[in-house]
Amino acid sequence: MELSKLLPIPEKLEVEETPREITIKYRWFQPVAYFLVFFCLFWDSFLVFFYSMMFAGDGTPTFAMLFPLLHVAVGIALTWYTISLFVNKTHIVITKHDLSIQHKPLPMFFFKKNVQLDRAEVQQVYIKEVESRGKNGVSYSYDLLYLDKNSRSKKILNESDSEIAMYIRRKIEKYFGIEAKPVEGEFL
Repeated sequence: MELSKLLPIPEKLEVEETPREITIKYRWFQPVAYFLVFFCLFWDSFLVFFYSMMFAGDGTPTFAMLFPLLHVAVGIALTWYTISLFVNKTHIVITKHDLSIQHKPLPMFFFKKNVQLDRAEVQQVYIKEVESRGKNGVSYSYDLLYLDKNSRSKKILNESDSEIAMYIRRKIEKYFGIEAKPVEGEFL
């Protein structure tokens, strides 16, 4: 007889569970957000100053005005991301029939997509560790994936905390009635 393991709720999560569904919410806030506020203020202020100086003079070449547009795009994206760290939450609702993940109130377009998944599409749920190397060393994140009806792997979401990814995985398995089976290359 196999004993079932207790599943502690990670500290960062807000969980409301009933026999019919579970709602999991968590804030995106990270301490790096404070640094990003000052960085965005510096970056955006510099661009405003730069463009105000360019428009003050006559005969500014078109190339000189178009070149900094990449920097403007970076400034807008970084400011948007910084604000989202302070205000956004991820909302996950799991029932016996479907899974819904929404990142709100600010949409993140390409980076964090909302997910709507029907139970009939999911054969198995698993986690894969993702290693990223940078100048400050190695960091890890965790992709929560599922195998569809054709045994193709598809991503549900990416988490920086393995405990949160594991908790969500186990809750999907519980509500979808999936028996956990090993998947090649999964994070245990």
